[in-house]
Amino acid sequence: MSRYIRLAYYLIVVIVTLIALTNLYGDDAEKGTNAGLFLTYALMGLAIAGTVIAALYFMITHPKQGLRSLISIAILAAIVFIGYTSGPGEVLEKYPGFGISTESGSKWVDSGLISVYVLAGGAIIGALYSEVSGFFK
Repeated sequence: MSRYIRLAYYLIVVIVTLIALTNLYGDDAEKGTNAGLFLTYALMGLAIAGTVIAALYFMITHPKQGLRSLISIAILAAIVFIGYTSGPGEVLEKYPGFGISTESGSKWVDSGLISVYVLAGGAIIGALYSEVSGFFK
């Protein structure tokens, strides 16, 4: 399997290099820029697909660790859901200047902020617990 992945990697590198060189050194500079963006999107899509496939393969081959991963994802989803439902959803006068003109958009921003606060607080508490428990060992 590793041999095929390495072969696919080298094939992608060669194709990307050829496309980039033909578009960057062509007649139109804008064409090269568009090709670079297209290649970035395509490679990002490949990276996302590879990540999802690898995660699914890991969950199938290691069900106990896969269950732990699903529990972690569920906890993160619960934090985001709680943040979304607890956000007031107000649209103040300043918000349309930032591209937020609906109550739903405001609630998603509130959800992001609340989630960051909860996760940062959890990280701080975890770091403090780790340090304090190290003193007693």
